[in-house]
Amino acid sequence: MHQVNKKMEKQINLLMRKFMESMMQRLPYHNPDHAIDVAQTAVQLAENEGCSEKERELLYASGIFHDIVYQIGAPYGKNEEKSALLAELALKDDVFSAEDTREIQRVIMTTCFPPKEEPKDILEKIIRDADIANTGRADFWEKSKAIF
Repeated sequence: MHQVNKKMEKQINLLMRKFMESMMQRLPYHNPDHAIDVAQTAVQLAENEGCSEKERELLYASGIFHDIVYQIGAPYGKNEEKSALLAELALKDDVFSAEDTREIQRVIMTTCFPPKEEPKDILEKIIRDADIANTGRADFWEKSKAIF
C-alpha cells in the first residue's frame, strides 16, 4: 500500500465495505476491486507527483467512492453525482471535514467519462489517470475479460 494515514485508510475501507455491500453492484468492471485499484493507483501517482499527505488522502477517498453508485445506462454524470452524494454522507464529519468532503466530491465528479473538459488541477489529473490506468497494464485483459 502506498503512503496514506493508516487510521484514515482503515476508516474509509470500513465505510467502503459497508456501502459496497448494500449499494455497489457486483459488475464485471465497476466493482469493489476497481474502486480499490483506482484509490491505490491515485495514491501512487500522487506520491510520484510530490503531493502532500492530505492530497493523497483526498485522492484515496475519491478513488474508493468514485463508482460506488454505478448503474449501467445512467445519464452522463448521474453515477458520479450519486457517488459524490454518498461520499458526503459517509465521510463528512467522521473522517473528513466538510471542506475536505466537498473537495472529494469535486474530484469524484471529474471521473465522468468521456470527460467534457480538461482537468483543472493535479488532483483532477491524477484521479482521471488512476481511473483508466489499468487499460495500459498487463493485467487489463485478465481483469476485464468478464466485460467482453
